[in-house]
Amino acid sequence: MATKQNRRWKTLDKDLSRISMAEQATATAARPLVKIGLTLVLAAIAATVAMALSGAVTGMATLVLGLAAGLYMALSIGANDVANAMGPPVGAGALRVGQALFLAALAEIAGAVFGGQAVTDTLTVGIITPETMLTGAAAARMMMAALLAAATWIMLATLASVPISTTHAVVGGILGAGLVSFGADAVNWGMLFDIALVWMIAPVLAAACAAAILAAVQGLIERAPDRTRAMRRGIPLMIGIMAGLFACYLSVLLSGGRGHPVFSLLTGLVCGAVCWALARPVIRRQIASSGTGKATLKLALGLPLAVAAVLVSFAHGANDVANVAAPLSVILRATGFGAPLAAMPLWVALIGALGVAAGILILGRRLVIMVGTGITRLSPIRAFCIACATALTVIIASWAGWPVSTTHITIGGVFGVGYWRERDDRRQTARRNESRNESRNAGDASARRKDTLPPEELHRRRLVRWSHLVTMLVAWVVTVPISAALAAGLCAISIALSANG
Repeated sequence: MATKQNRRWKTLDKDLSRISMAEQATATAARPLVKIGLTLVLAAIAATVAMALSGAVTGMATLVLGLAAGLYMALSIGANDVANAMGPPVGAGALRVGQALFLAALAEIAGAVFGGQAVTDTLTVGIITPETMLTGAAAARMMMAALLAAATWIMLATLASVPISTTHAVVGGILGAGLVSFGADAVNWGMLFDIALVWMIAPVLAAACAAAILAAVQGLIERAPDRTRAMRRGIPLMIGIMAGLFACYLSVLLSGGRGHPVFSLLTGLVCGAVCWALARPVIRRQIASSGTGKATLKLALGLPLAVAAVLVSFAHGANDVANVAAPLSVILRATGFGAPLAAMPLWVALIGALGVAAGILILGRRLVIMVGTGITRLSPIRAFCIACATALTVIIASWAGWPVSTTHITIGGVFGVGYWRERDDRRQTARRNESRNESRNAGDASARRKDTLPPEELHRRRLVRWSHLVTMLVAWVVTVPISAALAAGLCAISIALSANG
């Protein structure tokens, strides 16, 4: 009995330690990207010097350097973040590695093309506000410094095996370069405060969503009197709801917010009904082939988990590709190749999306295998709840135009699932103990439960959980100022060289 209780206590700690190990594995697996990044950056610098010596157009050299830095950023994003979405379904056996990489690449491209405009606008004109300043050589220099600073910090963090957020690095780079280029008055401090607030709120929202989804799965399916019947009804319904909500969101997105709400709602209902109808025979065959019990529930959740992972990849593409597309949009416009200030050329979004897809397909296989089968082998139930919460939170953030960290939101989902499991487990244990009268101290089941582990062990585990929050906070506190300082230094050097020239 004590062993079973101890396992219950360890669930959250295990999941959180798996996420930490996944981050370390990501940094280790991404080390080959450092060589690629150095090669691209050095090649771009050499091209810049050659063009300057030959009297070529400076704008073309700036464009080449920007594309090189942007390509490295896109490869890093694709290689590093694919495991967040596809590690759990691969580990659960819902998808093979090749299928996961292919679906992730397609979903990332679709997310960048159809949903990347809002976050790109925020990074383009939201942090440095005056539109008149975001033109000409100064704007190109600012975004070039931001890109190079973010890429440099990512390379250094990768060498040190420190997990950081690309989003935080780019935001910090734009801030530092903007301060040097245009001064403190040009910075939208209110927008920066809002972005930082969203960085703190988003993991909490993901935790609440993950806990609510887990509670629904437990109440409607896992603890139903007839679990087989509940699975046949509930799992296709979950797939239909997920597909319907996503179709409704996509309808609003494609209409630019100008479509009629009734049309978007009908689109979601039709798509949800079709996916529900298609999922019913698949789930029935899975249940019929595997019998009853928890193993059947885990197997039946494979399809919803795969759908949720694809949605996570779409949401990630809509949010993180802006880290590449926004600086490139400004550089292109400043060098005479771009579109108006508030518009992101489609081909720029495609460049970023294809770079991310290339990172996924070329460099993501080893990491997905490592994370999915060796580290983050979460149960399909927990993985499904976390994936759904992550997808929903990132989609909401992308729709609102907020740049967020998918990894930190995933950690928020892990916290939500873990705390709900422990809270529910204590409640269920208390009820069982009261009904069986196993103790003379009636009504003190919660205290008896806590006594199953020594106080120092309970204290240590609380510290383990808080250590993950501290790690997230350190990543926020360190990445933004360091990337800002690097960008400010690069921008200052560029200004000095231009003045001397």
